[in-house]
Amino acid sequence: MTSLDKEFTCIFSSSDNKNKTYIIPCKLLAKTLFKSWHLNRPSDKLRVNEIRNYLLDTKPEKIEGEIFAAQIESEWENGNCSFEVYDGNHRREAICSGFSELCPNAKVIVSIIKVKDDGELLDHFRRINKMVPLSEADLVGEPNIRDSLHKIAYDYSIKYPTLVKTNTRPNRPYFNRDDFVDSLYKIYTECNLENSNELIKALESMNNYIEKAFDSLLDENKKTKTVNGLTITHPMYMTAHKNGLYLFLCKDVTSDVSDFIKNKYLFRTLKYCNL
Repeated sequence: MTSLDKEFTCIFSSSDNKNKTYIIPCKLLAKTLFKSWHLNRPSDKLRVNEIRNYLLDTKPEKIEGEIFAAQIESEWENGNCSFEVYDGNHRREAICSGFSELCPNAKVIVSIIKVKDDGELLDHFRRINKMVPLSEADLVGEPNIRDSLHKIAYDYSIKYPTLVKTNTRPNRPYFNRDDFVDSLYKIYTECNLENSNELIKALESMNNYIEKAFDSLLDENKKTKTVNGLTITHPMYMTAHKNGLYLFLCKDVTSDVSDFIKNKYLFRTLKYCNL
């Protein structure tokens, strides 16, 4: 990492020189070879816009928090000389999407670790759980399955934008896209589904089931209804009804959809049934 030592101010270096922390002007962060680590989940553009708007409003001299990146030696040996950002990509993208031009000299702290390969970086993640921005799907899922699950969550966020929240575990019937990816992976593996199409059908069936099971809440005089331990209020149902998405009225999407698939509807043998 000697080239960085020449360009940026190093404020920390481990004894083995494998972990260094720098203060970098935003204008150079935007021009330097930092990119998202390929195992990171796709960025949430809503979150990126929130951070960018906050930065543009406040114009801080120093960006809060840190950006964490890795120099993966196996990639550099193959000529891919980029620093792979594994935590802080929303912050990085926000800086590079307008803020760095407006406030080029604002400072950002970047910590870079040198690792042999992706496997060593994954081990690094597991040792520092409090910083892990990846779900099980990202850490252990097969790439084609991981991409399919992210696409399902992305499609839901595009189709139902008013129900998407950037905070984790939002109130029903709202959802967080990253939380949804976690749930999708757990449902997929716990129910031993064969492909993402089976998962999509299960989600649609669950959505239809909740819509019909609680449709008496369309009556404004009906305040609440409970079915199989799930209680939904009139305002919650009407918010879901307005958007056509009832799935996130579940108390726990993972367990409720998994039970729906495994126990009640025998999805394996009745996978093409319509409720």
